[in-house]
Parts: sequence; C-alpha cells; structure tokens
Amino acid sequence: MGGRRGMNLSLFENPSPPKLPLRPYQEECLQAIRKAKEEGKNRLLVSLPTGGGKTVIFSRLPSHLEEKRKTLVLAHRDELIGQARRKFIASNPEMFVEIEQADHYSTPFAQAVIASVATLGPERAAKRRGRFWPEQYGIIITDECHHAAAKTYQNIYEHFGLPDRKDILHVGFTATPKRGDGAGLGGIYEEIVYHKDIGEMIDEGWLVEIKGRRVSTSTDLSRVRSSMGDFQENELAEAVNNDNRNALVVKSYLEFAEGKRCLVFAVDTAHTIALRDTFLAAGIPTAAVIGTTDVEKERPQIYADFAAGRIKVIVNCMVLTEGYDEPTVEAIIQARPTKSSLLYTQIIGRGLRLSPETGKTHCLVIDLVDNSTKNSVKTIPSLFGLPANLDLKGGEVRAAEKKIKAFIKEHPMSKTAVDPESLTDLDQLEIQSQEIDFFAPPKLSDEVLENSKLTWISRYGGWTMSCGAGREAKIEKDILGHYTVTIHDEGRLMVDQKEKSMGCAFQAADRYVREFWPDALNLLRQNAGWKSAPATDAQLNILRRMRIPFPANITKGAASLLIGQKIASRG
Repeated sequence: MGGRRGMNLSLFENPSPPKLPLRPYQEECLQAIRKAKEEGKNRLLVSLPTGGGKTVIFSRLPSHLEEKRKTLVLAHRDELIGQARRKFIASNPEMFVEIEQADHYSTPFAQAVIASVATLGPERAAKRRGRFWPEQYGIIITDECHHAAAKTYQNIYEHFGLPDRKDILHVGFTATPKRGDGAGLGGIYEEIVYHKDIGEMIDEGWLVEIKGRRVSTSTDLSRVRSSMGDFQENELAEAVNNDNRNALVVKSYLEFAEGKRCLVFAVDTAHTIALRDTFLAAGIPTAAVIGTTDVEKERPQIYADFAAGRIKVIVNCMVLTEGYDEPTVEAIIQARPTKSSLLYTQIIGRGLRLSPETGKTHCLVIDLVDNSTKNSVKTIPSLFGLPANLDLKGGEVRAAEKKIKAFIKEHPMSKTAVDPESLTDLDQLEIQSQEIDFFAPPKLSDEVLENSKLTWISRYGGWTMSCGAGREAKIEKDILGHYTVTIHDEGRLMVDQKEKSMGCAFQAADRYVREFWPDALNLLRQNAGWKSAPATDAQLNILRRMRIPFPANITKGAASLLIGQKIASRG
C-alpha cells in the first residue's frame, strides 16, 4: 500500500507489470473525455456496467491527457482502493502511486493518490484534507460516483474548490444505468460524456449472456416501507428472513444452479448467516461475507477457496456489490429485493465478466420474487425495459428483449404492445398474434396524463410514441436528472434535445410531434375522435393489398396504425 506517515513504500517496490491493453470502447471513452475537456467542460460522468473496465480507463487518464499535475482518486471501500492502485501502477509503471487511508499517509512525492473517502471526507478530517494543495492537482476521479452527493464527498470537493474551479478536471465513474437512479448527481456533473449499457456490452462480446429464472415466494412485502428510494432494511430483513423462504433459496440453487459458483445477496447480517447455515445444512460448501469479516486474512481466503471451487456459494450483504471482480462466478441468486436499478445492476454485474479459463458462456440470475402489490421490485426483465413479471424460464434476456420488440413492431395492436406489463410468458406472443384486440385503449401512466394530451406509452424505462413509417418519439431520463427528447422521422434523427424537467420534456416533445407530423395528430391525441369512426374504403383496400388481417368493424385509427407499422417493418 502507500506509505505510513513519513514513509513512501512505493519508492521501494519498483513494480514493472506490462501496460494494460485497452479495448476499443475504452479508447473511445478516453477520446470523449479529452474532447469534452478541450470544449471547456470539466465535470464529466462516465457510465459503464460492472466488468467494463472503468478502473483501467481512469488509470490511463493522466497520460492520455498529458496532465503533469497530480491525480487524486476517491474510493470508499478497501477493495476499490487496492484495485485502483494496482491498475494505476500497471498503466503507469513510472508513476509514484500512493494511498491515503487511515494510518497510511501519502507523501509529497506522490504523483497519484488513491484516497479513502472515509478518511478524507468527515468533518473531523479538515486538517488532513489541508495536507492536499488544490493547485497541485489537475485531475480528480471519483470511483463509484453514485455516492458523490453524500456529505463526505462534498467536503472533499469543497476543499478543492469544486465545482467552481475550472482548472481541475473532475470525472466520475459509475455502473449506474443511464436511465437509472442518480438523485443529486446533476449538481455535481454537467454531462454524461460516455455511456455503454449492459446490452451493448453483451452484444459486442465484452460481457457474457444473462439467463434468467423467476422463483415466486409466499412472502408479503406490501407492508414494508420505503426510504431513500428503496426498502427500509430492517423491515425488509424481518419480512424475508424466514425458514420457508431461506429453504426456497437453497432449493432454487439445487434445481437450477447445482455445482455452479454462486453469489447470494442477502438483506442484512442475520439474513446472511441464516442463509449460509441453510446452505451448509444441505451439504453445499458455503461461506458468508459480512461487513466485519476480516479484510486482511479471512476475506482473501474465502475468495481464494471460491475461485478454486472448494467453496461453491458465498452469501453476503452489501459487501460484494462493489470491488469484487471474480470472473468465474456462474450464478447469482437475488434474495435481497430492491427497487434500485443501480443496486440491482451492481449485483448482477458480479457474474457478467468473461472467464476464458473456464469457458463460461453465460451467468444465470435467479430472482426471488415476493408478493408486492404497491412496490416495483427490480428483476432481470425490468432492468432491460421488459415486463417485470416476465418469466424467462432459463432463457437469455437479450433474446427475449429482441423477440418482444420485433413482435410489438409487427403487431402494434396486440395486448403486449398496448399493455407491455401484461406479458408474463413469451409463449403468450404466439397466442396474441392470432387474437389482436383492435379496440384495446393504450394504458397511459400518471406522468403522461399530467403532462401531455398525446398518447405516450411507458416503455423501456421512459416514454415512447410511434405512428409508423419510421416515425418515433422518445423521452428518457438520465442519471443526472436530465430528460432527453429524441424524434426520428423515416429513420432519420430530427431532434436530440435535453430538458431539465419532465414537464418541459413533454412540452418540447409534443411541440415537435405537432410540427413534424401534423397529419398524424388525430391518431395520436388521447381523446381523438377516430377511435369510434369506421375505416375508409381506401384504408380497407390498402389493408387487403398488404394482406393485413382486420375485423369487419375496424376503426380509422386502428387501420392507420396497422398500415404505418407494416410500412415501418419493411424497413
């Protein structure tokens, strides 16, 4: 590690590992950061999923930007601090890289300092922060920056004069999905400079495929209250930590993942220990990792035994969500219900790394799904913008996503297109293709009813509206709290605009729709009269020529939508 007070251990280490190679998208990310910096932007955010190599990217920043001043990396966990230092040394063998944490003090010789937020951030640490002269630093990197709104981080930023100081580049890295949680980040970062989601990384071969299993329980979460966007931990633990549910977790492992290296995510310490004991009672080699598990000896031994296959299951609570990079993980059991897309993404990310040595092709994610009428719990399908109650039955989530999108495009009047959340089984698509409800009104969310007079459908984490022929409008919220409005006409991008509020986004999107598609307004209005008017003879003739099946009493609107979608599906 770095030096203790008055000692710089890195001066004596002389590490000389080979420089870490960059993947193409990592090069793109570095170029995007350089370009934004040259444009005068200095508060940048990078969103990459777990396994995307964020640490490799930011360890290259000083040399890529030719920054001669010092670099400060802020991290909040022991595993992240050690990992960041190792990657910095591998990327910059000539650089003195030191640690600032607890009784380890960086020295004036340090060119890069990996600092613990728990050490530098508290109010009582003002004197220790004073050892860092802001004018000596050119880059500040915040790892896992979804925590950056916390007071401990803000104390450090204020010491360095951020956000007002323009000669320091502040780059935050997070695995938060672009459309995920991120309250408070809009005041810290000005732009998402680079983003790549899990789906893209899987398609490009940088992460393994995800297969999903849904296991329903009898546990009731309807009385569990929420706080800060997720379940209250103590009430959640009380609800889920029971013998029947814990036994179901073990049964699910034996049925779907027996023999696989598996991580199980629990709610709290008591839940972790109870699950570990239930696994052990079933004869499955299992260990538990909790916050008090010794970092220096016990954790490394558990991790080594797991990697070697001597332990098959590790149960943990909020320990392995960050900084644990074992590529041989083959299965994840999500026994800790969450409403947070960030937390869920971090959990499943533990199993998505490539493992050429073992030939791993996919990671199996088993969702324990409890009874929850008023709470929207994250599952594998919902993370990909699919119906939350969809049972993949062990199938690949990306294949399901593509199949559903293609089906909606081909069958715009189907129940799945009108009410996506109604789909619970992919086998229903075949039935729906034969039983189209031409009069089913689209279900509109409260946000749409409050902000627009047009028919916006909630889908894929935002809102979308289509009237065929390559005409599509979208509104999406990103992790900075900004809303992006995009309009495509005949497949061409016509509008790509950011708005600071939901209301402004709907107003802007509605304005563009009226401007670009005045001929479609009767189709798109929520209360349009076409819903009850019969289709014209011309429409009926077109439907017949296109060999589109339709009922005798089809409306103008239904005919228009079918014709437009058929044209769009032809490309």
